[in-house]
Amino acid sequence: MKIIRTYPEYKQKLYLEERLKEDDFKTFEEMIADVDLMSNYQKWKEGINYKTNRKIKIGGRIHNKIDYFKYRWLYIDDFIKINKVEYLKEVIEYEKDIAKKNDEIQKYNDIVKSIIDKIISFQKWDDYVEFEGKYYGSVMTVKNDIHIYNYCYGKMKYIETKRDVVIRDRPFCYTEDTYYEYDVYCCSNCNFINKCNYNK
Repeated sequence: MKIIRTYPEYKQKLYLEERLKEDDFKTFEEMIADVDLMSNYQKWKEGINYKTNRKIKIGGRIHNKIDYFKYRWLYIDDFIKINKVEYLKEVIEYEKDIAKKNDEIQKYNDIVKSIIDKIISFQKWDDYVEFEGKYYGSVMTVKNDIHIYNYCYGKMKYIETKRDVVIRDRPFCYTEDTYYEYDVYCCSNCNFINKCNYNK
C-alpha cells in the first residue's frame, strides 16, 4: 500500500459562458428599427464609407474604424438568424444544467474538505485515510512538536529566533522591504531543522 503525502484536489466549478439575455434582444431590435443605422450598415457591408459614400476595402483600416454595428459579440445579421424564443429557452436549460453540475461539484468538494481535515488531524506518520482508491497520509512532517516524518518521533527543540528581510531592490519596484522573523527548531533524534512561525 502506497501512502500519498499530498491532499486530494478540489474540483473547479464550471463557469457560465456568456449568453444573450432578454435585454440584449431588445437592444438588437432597437438597432434594426433604426433606419439610418441599418442604411449605414448595408453600405458598410458592401465596402462603402457611409460618411463619404466612397469605396473602401472591406476589413481595411477605415472599414474597421467606422464599424459600430456590433453589439456584444454579434453583428446584426448574426442576430437576425436567431430564434429568440428557442434561444432563451435553451439559455434557461443551459443555466439549470450548469447549476446542477456545480451542485454536484460542491458536494464532492465538501467530501474532499472533510478528507483534508482528517489528514490534518493525523498524529502519526502511518495514519491514513482511503479516498477514491488512494491512501492519503500526513503531509505535515512535524505535529505537536514531534518530528513524525518517517517514524522518527523525535522532540522538536527550540533553537533560536531569526530575523530577515526581503529587499525589493528591482527597478521600478515601489513595494517596501518586508521584515519577518521565524523560530528555528531541531529534532532531538535526527537533527532535522524546521522553521516556523513566520511573522511579517
